[in-house]
Amino acid sequence: MNTTPTPTLTTAQAARRLNRGTEWVSQLVASGRIEGHKVANRWHIDAASLEAYILDRKRPGKQPKDMPLEPRPPGAYQYQGVLDLVMAVVELAADEAVGGDLPAQMWVASSASDHWFHYVNIDPDAAREAITRRARQNDEEGRIKQVIALHDEGRTWKAACMDVFGYYSETLRYRVGRYHVALEELAAYAVGD
Repeated sequence: MNTTPTPTLTTAQAARRLNRGTEWVSQLVASGRIEGHKVANRWHIDAASLEAYILDRKRPGKQPKDMPLEPRPPGAYQYQGVLDLVMAVVELAADEAVGGDLPAQMWVASSASDHWFHYVNIDPDAAREAITRRARQNDEEGRIKQVIALHDEGRTWKAACMDVFGYYSETLRYRVGRYHVALEELAAYAVGD
């Protein structure tokens, strides 16, 4: 009987050998695809078993168990969580653009937003048209411009917001400030041309 222990690897070493993450290696051991044992709550992977697994994956015509059996259809990599996140970004940009936020308006109007709209199956041109139509109905942008004009005449931001909107909040001040900075950047950009 041979009592010589077989060489073992840590999950980090096995992960580097497989070009994968350590969690993936732990799952391979737990599922029995490669051999290993736990010592002090850490996996020790049998090096020979790992090499056999790698060779088995490289055999011609062999489909590894951890790979899909057929090609994935287009859009299969779009996880619902990612779609929800992209939709939230698009909705926030639209709401802020309607609310008179100039940087949001510039992003929505630029081609940089096209990819985001397409990702959630929204026609960018139709979205821009709807956002512009809602912004005209809201006229928040016109009121923000009035606040900036009053501030330029020497009023404080708070007094200007109170005169135009009838209230003051840090959120409103932030929106007006972002718009003001964006206008200054646009003016500086136009002078630089």
